[in-house]
Amino acid sequence: ISVNDGVQTRFNGIWGSGPSDVWAVGASGRIVHWNGAAWASVASGTSNELFAIWGTSSTNAWDVGQSGTTVRWNGVSWATVPTGTYRDLTAVWGSGPNSIWAVSSYGPILHWDGTVWTSQIGGVNASLFGLWGSANNDVWAVGYGGGVARWNGASWTASQTTATGDLKGVWGTSSGDVWAVGTRGQLVHWTGVWQTVNSGTSNDLYGVWGAGGQVWAAGDLGTILRGPLRGCRHEDLGPPRCTSPTPTGRPAGSRRAWCDHSCLRAAAARWKPCAWF
Repeated sequence: ISVNDGVQTRFNGIWGSGPSDVWAVGASGRIVHWNGAAWASVASGTSNELFAIWGTSSTNAWDVGQSGTTVRWNGVSWATVPTGTYRDLTAVWGSGPNSIWAVSSYGPILHWDGTVWTSQIGGVNASLFGLWGSANNDVWAVGYGGGVARWNGASWTASQTTATGDLKGVWGTSSGDVWAVGTRGQLVHWTGVWQTVNSGTSNDLYGVWGAGGQVWAAGDLGTILRGPLRGCRHEDLGPPRCTSPTPTGRPAGSRRAWCDHSCLRAAAARWKPCAWF
């Protein structure tokens, strides 16, 4: 992001209601806004780091961050809203303006009912990093050690995925089709049971999203993955090949999963290595 104010910032989250209304949030409470022509800084009301953003419209958005910080956009300005927790809030998602969830590191799962944030028993006594839902009564949170917590509209239930490390991001199309990604290239898929999908990379993955019959994941060292939403054959395809020399001088064709700009694509209903695209 290029914002012509001379300030260098790490941005952690981005969200928008449309092509002329995009927000990015990051370190030191930094918030910038894209109006369709240029980026501009907007006062956040906090100096705490912001980790994630989500909203329902151009007049309703939420940021979450360090030390229990939440900041709300009302269409005119951002204002902090107390949460009652000092734990870092790592992700935010909602089914509507009066039902919003936030997860935290070693702390509570929070719920906004349109008036106040309240703490919920999450069923996972560990840090949570990713949050997504298909409906108000189907919300998923993933985190430490491959743990997952699921909201059914009345309570949270803890379970375990097939992942052996931390899960950082979660996304799905329905209650029966959920994807999660995490450390060391871990990729797991829920279709009523959790199954591990070989991603072909050992780079950490932080985000996952899909559309048009494809699911995408992104992570360290420029890693971008793409695969089919359905019909994935869970097989070991081995590590990807670098198709050009890496910045460290690793020769082309080297079978190293960590090579910069590694990328995988879907072919024959599976994940396969390919050139950067």
